Amino acid sequence: IKALIESGTLDASNRNVTLYYGTKNEKAMAYVDLIPEWEKVGVKVVPVFSETGMYVQDAFKNAGGVQDAGASCAILCGQKEMAEAVKAIFAQAGVDEERVLTNF
Repeated sequence: IKALIESGTLDASNRNVTLYYGTKNEKAMAYVDLIPEWEKVGVKVVPVFSETGMYVQDAFKNAGGVQDAGASCAILCGQKEMAEAVKAIFAQAGVDEERVLTNF
C-alpha cells in the first residue's frame, strides 16, 4: 500500500482515496511520519485500532461503506479475515469482484 501511494498511481488529487489503517494501537503503527505526506497528496488516512474493539471492516461500514459501486475499488492488505469481510461489503454493494484486490 505504501508503494502504491508513493508511486502516484492512485492520483488521489482527482478521486476519493481513503486508507483504513488497521493496527493494534497507535504505538504499533508503522510509517506514522509519512502519513502527513500521504494526506498532502489527497490520501485520507483513518487509523483503526483493534485494541478498542474496532476493526477495518467495522470502520468502513460505519463511515457509510461503498457510496458508488460503479466507481469504487479496494486494495486490501492484511489479515485474511479483514480482507474477506471487506470483500463481502463490496460484493453486497454490487462492486465487481475484479475491482477488489488483495495481497493473497
